[in-house]
Amino acid sequence: MTSLETAVKEIGSAGVWETFMSDSNPVNQEENSMGKTEDKSKRQRMIIVWAPNIIYVIALILSILLVPMLGLPWILFPGQDVLWPWRFIELLTGLITIVLAVALITWGTASLGISRAQGSDVGIASPGSKLMTKAAYSYCRHPITLGFVLATPGFALALDLMPLILNTIIYTPFLIALLFYEEMELLQRFGESYTKYRDSTPFMIPRGLFRGFRKPKGGSP
Repeated sequence: MTSLETAVKEIGSAGVWETFMSDSNPVNQEENSMGKTEDKSKRQRMIIVWAPNIIYVIALILSILLVPMLGLPWILFPGQDVLWPWRFIELLTGLITIVLAVALITWGTASLGISRAQGSDVGIASPGSKLMTKAAYSYCRHPITLGFVLATPGFALALDLMPLILNTIIYTPFLIALLFYEEMELLQRFGESYTKYRDSTPFMIPRGLFRGFRKPKGGSP
């Protein structure tokens, strides 16, 4: 064996040994584990916080493109004054829906806190992070999302725009699918507490919607 081959072999052996020692070092193992957890948290935050916004924009562009492709009118009641009965009913329904949507988003954000509503603790098992089950979250598990689901059709009716109606049809199923992913993250973060909350609180249609929003019994702290 030549001296060059011997040197390469020694370098290779040293590299393998250093890699083995690095992986077996408890400190390095902890750092690797923390790095993997951080990467997973970033991925969860991207899917839960940013994916809905990206999908909404894509759905809106697709909706605009579909209107001429499907031969649909851009406006539902073209040329009609807002006082025309059907247009007035459409406008009034849209405005009521918008007010309800804004109320849900505001109430949900106030209940959860602005920082948490923006996803600051997504994927982070922090001791200070507690499961919210009070206020808006005592009636349904996703009040803020429900507000956003109602907002687009509300504006669609108020503005009499077909693309926004199509956007609602395209976007809503994706948003609900993302909520199931979010619930998996919540279950992972809060465990049994979230299981009990999920079993006792409606998914999105508020509890007591047809009973005057009566306070549910036995709300979790």
